[in-house]
Amino acid sequence: MTTAFDRATEAAFTAASRQAGVSVTYSAGTGDSVTVDRAIPGETMFEELSDGDVIQSWQSRDWIIRVSDLSSLTASEPARGHRITDGTRVYEVMSPAGGKPWRFSDRGRQWYRIHTKLVSET
Repeated sequence: MTTAFDRATEAAFTAASRQAGVSVTYSAGTGDSVTVDRAIPGETMFEELSDGDVIQSWQSRDWIIRVSDLSSLTASEPARGHRITDGTRVYEVMSPAGGKPWRFSDRGRQWYRIHTKLVSET
């Protein structure tokens, strides 16, 4: 059942994608790719305690993408090794310390937040 909160969240993400969204190509690594017209760029800062009590920081370039935008792909759920191309920049789907490289951004599970790292730029 869709609640008023779910509808408000959907409206907020839709408005954000219209204002801040950029066109990217999402590639699933199997030759399977799709153009996402309004991916919302963001970032997440990860920190973990490594051996020797050293804190390591890792900044992720995140992409908030509507779940339905990836539904035409054979592997429609984001996975490590998938790539997102934004102009001349290529980002690989990954997360530090073996964590899950994506999560849902909303309670209704209509938007992915995908963690990536820049792997090449031309």
